[in-house]
Amino acid sequence: MVLFAQCNKDKLEPERECITHERLTNGFGQPIFFTEFPYYDMPYFNPNNSDEIIYRFADGTLPKFDLIKYNLKTKEKQTIYTGFFNNRPRWGKNNWILLNINDSLGYNIYKIQDSGEELTPLTTSGNCFNPKWDINSEKIIFQFAFTTPTKNILMNEYGVFLDTLLCGGSVYGSWQHPELIASGTFLGLSVFNPISCEAKYKYETNGV
Repeated sequence: MVLFAQCNKDKLEPERECITHERLTNGFGQPIFFTEFPYYDMPYFNPNNSDEIIYRFADGTLPKFDLIKYNLKTKEKQTIYTGFFNNRPRWGKNNWILLNINDSLGYNIYKIQDSGEELTPLTTSGNCFNPKWDINSEKIIFQFAFTTPTKNILMNEYGVFLDTLLCGGSVYGSWQHPELIASGTFLGLSVFNPISCEAKYKYETNGV
């Protein structure tokens, strides 16, 4: 469900009158977006075993998600974690899965073993988004806060700060290359070095 608030006020005061709209509709009053349950999204292969995937699952009864591990051959299914997490979970070669969890401090980066054990916070400041493993699963890059230009933090697998970078990629970006990150948004596609920000390939939506 998508909620929208419309507020009417004629002066800058804390008091305001708000009207809450439960869903966005078109010119005929019909809902534009529908959410059908159950739904499955954000799949990611096990880098050590291509017969296994993880994915996010919701049945619509609770405002939470399940992180499911599924074996394509044996059909075995295991719930690894239940909670509110966004962004695609990233499964590392070290058997740790990165999660972007909304906790009491805001969105923070966590890791959890692919067995479902040892849920471990790696950040505690909130406003931490889009974590990605490097190709060796030894370093993590994530977007920090809402800054201009965007700041990206580089840390090791234990959450120890290494560097602040100006390049990091989008929520759907991939760092599975020894040097480069591939990233895409509505603005276009780019492949770049996250340390130097040097672009190796760039395709913008206007065709440049």
